Amino acid sequence: MFVRRLVLLWCVVFLAVGLAGDAQRSVRVRGYFRTDGTYVAPHYRSAPDGSFLYNWSTRGNVNPYKGKVGSRDYPPVRSRSGIGSVTASGAAK
Repeated sequence: MFVRRLVLLWCVVFLAVGLAGDAQRSVRVRGYFRTDGTYVAPHYRSAPDGSFLYNWSTRGNVNPYKGKVGSRDYPPVRSRSGIGSVTASGAAK
């Protein structure tokens, strides 16, 4: 009986930790209007964690809400002025 309760407790803790981890990987973005007047509907995006590898747009990852497969190979490289960005291959975005 003790072993059964211990296993059940372990399963509950494992499930709770797993769900909490998934919740931290996405952020809900409220709807907003761009400066040109275009409305952007509410949506989810990957949480900002400072790592390019964990973004949904990175090759090998999948957006869990839309099922879209990531296609980007390299993180964007910011110019020295901070204006605009280019890909690692040097092509302008």
